[in-house]
Formats: sequence, C-alpha cells, structure tokens
Amino acid sequence: MGAMQRVKGRRWEQEVANIYRRRWPTATVRRSAQGAGALEPDVVIEGDCPDLVARLWTECQCSNNPTPLVKLEQAERDCARSTETLYPVVVWRKSGSRTVYATCRFSTLLQLANPDLPVWPDDRFAMPVTVSLDDLLRGMP
Repeated sequence: MGAMQRVKGRRWEQEVANIYRRRWPTATVRRSAQGAGALEPDVVIEGDCPDLVARLWTECQCSNNPTPLVKLEQAERDCARSTETLYPVVVWRKSGSRTVYATCRFSTLLQLANPDLPVWPDDRFAMPVTVSLDDLLRGMP
C-alpha cells in the first residue's frame, strides 16, 4: 500500500472515530494502535459507554471500489480470536461520496438494535446487510 492510501485510510478512520465520539460523547474513542494488527479493530470504543457499544469491532474502508464483504470476513476472523462476544461491522464509503454505510450480518444488526433478543445458533440470520451508518447508530443504545 502506498503512502497516499495510508494517509487516506488514516483520515477515514479518524473521521469514523469522530462520528462515534458524537454518538457516544462520554466514551473514549480512538484509532487502534497500528502495530496491533488483528488484535484491535480500526476504531476502539471504551470507557463510559454501553457494554454492547464497547464490543463493536469496526473495520473501516474508503475506496474507489469498496469491498465491504471482504472486510467483514476479515473482521469476523479477527473477532473469532476473542473469547468474548464481539460485533463485527464494516464502516465504509466510496471515495468522494458523502454517504457512509455499515455492513454486518443480519444477526449482528438484530443484536445491536435489541441486545435482549436471543442469539441464533444457526445460519438463518447470517446474510450480510448494508444500512446507512446513521440508521445503524440511531438504532443502538
């Protein structure tokens, strides 16, 4: 990856962190330590926030040809290394666009909207879904 792509990626992660800070102003939101690799998501939310929010595993992508399903699979592999329940979500947009999307599994979307719902052990709700990031955040605690 070239220097320009790294700068664009860093700026996009910072922008997503700012969006999260506005949504959860009492939380500590930061970009991950870039040396952490698959041990941290691109944007980390911790501190004074709902437990469910602290378990978001956010991967970010801003690209001319975004591949949110590829990034979702990466996030799911990273989450599988943890013993706690994490919620993988890809926050993405096409370069130059103002519209920001979130892609996750339908089961994840259901859990984020209502944490009291049972977690389905089978694949009935495993299909990927994409919603606007605003809609996703509006439906969360």
